[in-house]
Amino acid sequence: MALMTSHLSSGDPESSLMAFRSLGSSPGIAHNEFTLSAALKCCGVSDDVGRGSQVHVACVKLGFESQPFVGNSIIVMYSKCGSIGDSVRVFDAMRVRRSLVSWNVMIAAYVNAGCLRKVVLVFAEMRRNCETPDEFTLLSVLKGCGAARAFVEGKQIHAYVVVSGFPVSLKTSVTSALIDFYVKCGRLVEARKVFDRTVVKNEVSWTTMMAGYVQEGCLYKAMDLFCELRKAETIVDGFVLSSLARVFADLALIVQGKQIHAYTTKISCVLDVSVANSIIDMYLKCGLTDDAMKQFKEITSKNVSCGLVKESREYFERLQRDSRVQPKVEHYACMVDVLGRAGRLEEAKSLIKDMPIEANVGIWQTLLSACRVHKDLKMGREVGGILMELDEGNAVNYVMVLNIYAEAGEWGECERIRGLMRRRGLKKDGGRSWIEIKKEVHNFYGGDDSYPLMGRIREALVDVERRMREEVGYVSRTGFATHDIEEESKEDNLRMHSERLAVGLALACEGSSLVIRDVIRVFKNLRVCVDCHEFMKGVSKVVGRVLVVRDACRFHRFEGGVCSCGDYW
Repeated sequence: MALMTSHLSSGDPESSLMAFRSLGSSPGIAHNEFTLSAALKCCGVSDDVGRGSQVHVACVKLGFESQPFVGNSIIVMYSKCGSIGDSVRVFDAMRVRRSLVSWNVMIAAYVNAGCLRKVVLVFAEMRRNCETPDEFTLLSVLKGCGAARAFVEGKQIHAYVVVSGFPVSLKTSVTSALIDFYVKCGRLVEARKVFDRTVVKNEVSWTTMMAGYVQEGCLYKAMDLFCELRKAETIVDGFVLSSLARVFADLALIVQGKQIHAYTTKISCVLDVSVANSIIDMYLKCGLTDDAMKQFKEITSKNVSCGLVKESREYFERLQRDSRVQPKVEHYACMVDVLGRAGRLEEAKSLIKDMPIEANVGIWQTLLSACRVHKDLKMGREVGGILMELDEGNAVNYVMVLNIYAEAGEWGECERIRGLMRRRGLKKDGGRSWIEIKKEVHNFYGGDDSYPLMGRIREALVDVERRMREEVGYVSRTGFATHDIEEESKEDNLRMHSERLAVGLALACEGSSLVIRDVIRVFKNLRVCVDCHEFMKGVSKVVGRVLVVRDACRFHRFEGGVCSCGDYW
């Protein structure tokens, strides 16, 4: 038993199972509930439902299945192997012998399987059987309610906690779960009430509450809470700071991000690699490469991130061979992205088709983006067809295919795709961009010329386009206008794209009291189009300014006529 536990603790479930088999064949030594449970745990860790079933059979033959300790282990094993149906069958067979642990194990199994409504049903059944929930029960149920955005059910769980007299204000794990539940349901008022009533707050409570404010756009409340955190006696660790830095990085909030950096320096937490990486990421996404490099040089223990095809493939194949880890669709998507960037589209497509798990919409969209970048119309047509069949109600897929056809001049195909969208009642989301100038946010919508300073914006755009043609040979990429109309009209249409109007405002205000010559930061709700991408590169060259554009896919940093994405997004 000690040998099995030792192998399992060191991350080697295979050797642990070998010890289990050797024990069974040794004369005078018999398996007991502890060795059987350890073997079941090994099978769950290695996601080996076949051998797990064999151990289950051994439990039945030896008469240990009826023991709650072993029965619970069997439920957990099937759950970790993704066989929730088998977990349910074992749980149902334990109807008379169920312990509180059994109920907790089954609830956690449903949460892990994503059967979130079942979580509430099992909890209700548990109460009908007069079983009193403990802290672990409440954590699992609240996690399930939060993931399912089941506000009514989660509110009922909260009510039960209060009525039952459960010491929720002193149980930081439960209060954190309640706060997380309310935040995921978008109920920040309720979340803050729980937070304020909590006597002992932990770092998870603080981080969850602040992240909730940020996600709902309540940035000042998030920063006020951060100021409270600094005054409190709570120990602020790298988890809190790296989480906040990542949030501010994603929103390109440089002022708030610098405050986090200053605080990490003050408490010497900047030495934490995860915190340092988050701060570097924040500076890069805000376009401050010099600050990012300075921070990078200060890290004494740097970790490595692979980006090359050969090295990426080696790591991916090592992941596939590791029995302790089951590659998920996200891992395959990363590999498809690497191959797509390198132009190895056929290899990327074969990888998707040979996946042992079902490909999702995201991984096909990744390949379709690569088809656009490398102008592979044939494969783009094939992948687009798969996407529109797989996810026919998502307008994004149609627009991606539409752009590929437009660049190739396939206007008939463009009209066919538009016809499909009309018949299926799909509409492309309107482009919206915004820019902050002197703490005032200015919003622009594609094609909307109602902005008060539109005349000055148009003049600024026409002027900078003229300079770009003369100095860097800029030519509008009108192939992405997606309509078969006159070139001059296409250029006018492109000029009215929301991200270009936002840049036009910054240029129009140049030299006035409205703008300090600094990085121009623009945010867009959709993917930036190819022509606007070329336009931003040209502006950064002829005007000598750095532009940072955050779109739906990534951050683009334009400087000296070059973009940080390498023209792949």
